[in-house]
Amino acid sequence: MPGFSKNILPRLAGGLYRGLLHAYPPEFRSRYGPEMNQLFRDQLRDALSNQGLLGFLPFCTRTAWDLSKSILRERSNLQNLVGMLCLAAALSFALYATYVDRHNADEVYPTLMVVLVGSFILGVARPRRAWRWALILGLGVPFFGPLHGLPARLASPGNWAILAVLLIPGLTGAYIGSILRRAIAAAQ
Repeated sequence: MPGFSKNILPRLAGGLYRGLLHAYPPEFRSRYGPEMNQLFRDQLRDALSNQGLLGFLPFCTRTAWDLSKSILRERSNLQNLVGMLCLAAALSFALYATYVDRHNADEVYPTLMVVLVGSFILGVARPRRAWRWALILGLGVPFFGPLHGLPARLASPGNWAILAVLLIPGLTGAYIGSILRRAIAAAQ
C-alpha cells in the first residue's frame, strides 16, 4: 500500500486536477495553470508524507471546495451565468430523471421522456455543444441513483450498458432543440 500512495495516487490525483483546471477560462488557465498545478502537487506530496492515505481524503475535499469556489468566481459574468444556470438545470433534470426512474421501476419510458424533454429544453437554451446536455442527463441517472438509494436497473453498475438507451433520447432532444434555436435565430 505505501507504494500505491507514493506513486500511483499522486499521478492519478494530479491528472484529475490538471483535467479540472480546464473548467477555468482559457486566459486564467494559461496565466495561472502551471503554478496551480505545481502548488497542488506540492500540497498533495506534503499531505501524503505527513498523514499518509488518511490525509488524502481531507486534502481532496478541501481542494475540490476551493476549486469549485474559484471556478465560479472566475466564470461569473452574465454569459457564464446563463451557462451555470443551464448546468444547474441539467443536473436538476438528471436528479428528476433519477426520481422518476425510482418510482417507475417497471417502465423505462417515463425516465427516457424526462431525459428527452430536459435535453431539448437545454438544447434550445444553449445550442452550442448540445451533446453535453445529453451526457449530463444520461450519466446523471446512474450517478445520482445510488445517492437516492436507487436499486433500479438504470443505477446498477452492472447495467450501465443501458446508458446508450439514455443517451439516444438525450442526444436527440438536445440536437432538435439546438436546430430549432438556430432556425429561429436565422428566421429573425
